Amino acid sequence: MLDSLITPVAGWRPPRPLAASPSPAPSRKPAEPDWQDYAARERWREAILAFLRSDWRKSFDMWKVLNAIVAESCQRSKFDVRAATYEALGELMQLRRERAVYRHRRRWIAILDMKTPLPPLD
Repeated sequence: MLDSLITPVAGWRPPRPLAASPSPAPSRKPAEPDWQDYAARERWREAILAFLRSDWRKSFDMWKVLNAIVAESCQRSKFDVRAATYEALGELMQLRRERAVYRHRRRWIAILDMKTPLPPLD
């Protein structure tokens, strides 16, 4: 019984060394910019679209989106924050008029347009 579980000495061979598989070369393709990158450069339209595309099945509270985007732009004073929020709100309303963004009950927004490509950051 014990002989059937143990390999006999005559049939034993040392394990073969594994052939080193060539690792894929790291791609030089730059990563796609996300909404934080667009917000840091104060490109409100692209930042809003990228934020909503991050979870396109979900509807977001409009003011939480705007406040998160403006907070990422690191404004220096309260006056600059208020001006940036006003600019971002204007871009959001323009996207709503173009029917790229859907506004539900004055508070919630969601993305409708998934086809418009976002321009790369230079």
